[in-house]
Amino acid sequence: MNTPSSSTKQTLYGPPDVVQDLLVFNVNSWPAKDSDLIDFGDTNIERLVNWFDPALKSAGCQVEDVIHQWHSLKIAVNAQFRNKDYCSLWKMLLSKDPYKTNLKDILHLVEILLVLPISAAGCERMVSAQNRIKSSLRASLKTQTLEGLIRISAQGPPLDNFDPAPSVNRWFARDRCKGERQLRPDFSRT
Repeated sequence: MNTPSSSTKQTLYGPPDVVQDLLVFNVNSWPAKDSDLIDFGDTNIERLVNWFDPALKSAGCQVEDVIHQWHSLKIAVNAQFRNKDYCSLWKMLLSKDPYKTNLKDILHLVEILLVLPISAAGCERMVSAQNRIKSSLRASLKTQTLEGLIRISAQGPPLDNFDPAPSVNRWFARDRCKGERQLRPDFSRT
């Protein structure tokens, strides 16, 4: 079996393989015949358990029970919930007893599947925002300031909705007696 620590002679098991193995939870791809469903996905689940072993154990998962619960999950879904859509199926299994209790270890893998990002576009946008904001003229920005500007750029309202008037008025109304410096000493507000 390929694991993260496999020898280099074997094909290494990595993130693309993990994503491919997580597709075993797509009920629509399960075999229709019960006899084909018995062993379906067992090797995928074993590889996933080996890959996520440290995370599963730290979450309190009994990794030795995962395969047995995988079989129970397949039987329950195939017998009772084959007609449910993807979201409502996993929502029900993760939140309702007896499923969330009896299948808790296999559902850890489902939770991992459900929190995986669909794409890296958000990360790429943040990197682009950083490159745009931290130019050679602004290289001395503190980390906290840079992070705030990136968050505003990525998650803030559109520029069309920005009203600069409150900020400008606050700048003009600053209290110079308290040490707030005047950036443009010869500027007179008319």
